[in-house]
Amino acid sequence: MLRETGIEVMFVIKILLPFLYCILVGTAYSMAFKRKFIDSLAPAFFIQIILMIVSGIVVEKLSVGIMLGVICSSMTIYAKLVREKSFDAIKKVYLNEKGTIEWAVIMFIIMYGVIFILNVGKHYNMWDEFSHWGWFVRESYQNDALFCISEHRFEHKDYVPGVSLFEALWCTLSLKFSEANSYRGIQMLQAAMIMPVACRIEEKKYRNSWDKIVKLIVNLVIVFGIPLFSKVPFYHTIYQDLILGVFVFYCVWIVASEEFSNYSLFVFGLSLCNMIMCKLTAVAFVPVLFLLYTIYHHKYSSKAISRIKIWLGTIIAVVLSIVPYGLYGFYLDKYNIGGSAVQGYSSISLKKIVDVITHNGNIAYQAVVDREYLRALATDGIIGKLSYIWIILGASAIVFLLMLLQDDRENKSKLKLISLWILLVGVYYAIVMYVMYMVMFSEYEATGLASYSRYMSTFVLATLLIVAMVIIRFTVSRARFIPALVAAMLVENIVVLFGANQLLPGVLAGDEIWNEGHIDYLNDSLPTGADLLFVTSVADMEAGRLSFYCPEIQFTCNVYGTQLYDGDVWSKNMSLNEFVDEITNHEYIYLFSYDDSFIDLYKMHLNQTL
Repeated sequence: MLRETGIEVMFVIKILLPFLYCILVGTAYSMAFKRKFIDSLAPAFFIQIILMIVSGIVVEKLSVGIMLGVICSSMTIYAKLVREKSFDAIKKVYLNEKGTIEWAVIMFIIMYGVIFILNVGKHYNMWDEFSHWGWFVRESYQNDALFCISEHRFEHKDYVPGVSLFEALWCTLSLKFSEANSYRGIQMLQAAMIMPVACRIEEKKYRNSWDKIVKLIVNLVIVFGIPLFSKVPFYHTIYQDLILGVFVFYCVWIVASEEFSNYSLFVFGLSLCNMIMCKLTAVAFVPVLFLLYTIYHHKYSSKAISRIKIWLGTIIAVVLSIVPYGLYGFYLDKYNIGGSAVQGYSSISLKKIVDVITHNGNIAYQAVVDREYLRALATDGIIGKLSYIWIILGASAIVFLLMLLQDDRENKSKLKLISLWILLVGVYYAIVMYVMYMVMFSEYEATGLASYSRYMSTFVLATLLIVAMVIIRFTVSRARFIPALVAAMLVENIVVLFGANQLLPGVLAGDEIWNEGHIDYLNDSLPTGADLLFVTSVADMEAGRLSFYCPEIQFTCNVYGTQLYDGDVWSKNMSLNEFVDEITNHEYIYLFSYDDSFIDLYKMHLNQTL
């Protein structure tokens, strides 16, 4: 009985600790900067991530950064209460002018509960979660250090750690590393950036509370329904392509929602910094977001504000936002951690970029990539059958049409700028990704446009969220039906066309650890540090998943046999003698699966050996 009670108490603690953390840092930020609680969560999380990065570099302990965040938040609240000698400062965070709790605070509590329940029993399910993203979180949590210095072998140790550190933080607060907890971490970070636009309804006057509730629900359906259109499961992945799109959107939201001020510069620079520490390709968005911020405030800020201050202040904010990225680069150099031969920082060079731009023939397969990339932009569906080009054109056109409905001249001008920005950045991002394919990917991946829809979904999601922001923030009174219509269309399409099983808890959706029997067998049978040759077929390629769950075993995965199709880069067609030499270099061999040609080529030796 006591044991069961203890388990129940620990379960409650694991639920409450992350919640109390959110309340603590959100309240402290809200009190320090006089912002609403719902607007304070994202920047408070951003500060915590930076503290973890800095402490991971300086003292090589992530827990120091976590404790600093907690201590600074606690001291901020305490100092404010002592100064005012009352609890009025806290009341202002959670209560509106009528003395009732803010609807946005209620929505945060509901969102927290939904995120927790949504991920009960969920497990990793996508390739890169096993090859590196999952490793990043687990190594950061278990070693209390930046994952790049882990002694375990996994891919892309030179990747920036921002979002992975927040996922590790969530595991720490939940007192356990689990795949479900890492999902909760990334989803809470995403929600913190998306909820402010949905909850900004309190600036407007409504006939009654029910009118406000309906509007709030419609807004939430729009902003949280949009990501379900992506082929990457927004609510069931720790891939960072989509959260990068959310970061881009959030930066645009800061531009549109905050008047120019020192605070605006601070939160814009803070957002840029965390965006840069999310993913390598984020750097490409810095110049276009810089231009949007400066042009927007140059045109629409008070005439009393010096335009030189706007441009100079923004330049300083952008430069400071790059500092953690630079520090992390020095830290990687300290431990001599370089990128992989492909899809890594070290594969980028000025010469390669010049080769791409000049089409000088140094990249033999460039013509193939040119043809395939243009075809994909025009015809490959990102949302249903809508290709990238049509999505960007359509989004820009929708904002332009909403601009025509505006009565206010300044709002007309703002929407015209946003429409043009979507169009031009859509073209710019397509060019950036083309260059990335040419300089960072192998010939096999570039000519096949590896993960094309996932990479393009970054800006597609950002664009759709920006359109949602425009619909919610700028819809005129005579067109109030538009948000409700958009929400209804989203619900219909999600249910009918896209399915919503990612919105089900893992225990209901049938989530499980893949090949758990093989995992248990290998962990129980092999000693720590065992050198294992893992033989698999092209159809399976399961070594990445199994190696994640067998971290103390050194996996070498190979496919042996004749090539199964043109462009099969996986199969190693070795002679019998070469195969014998290969397997004798390893302590153990595990025949997970194999093709018929494997038996034909190596049966004789295997019969003698086994």
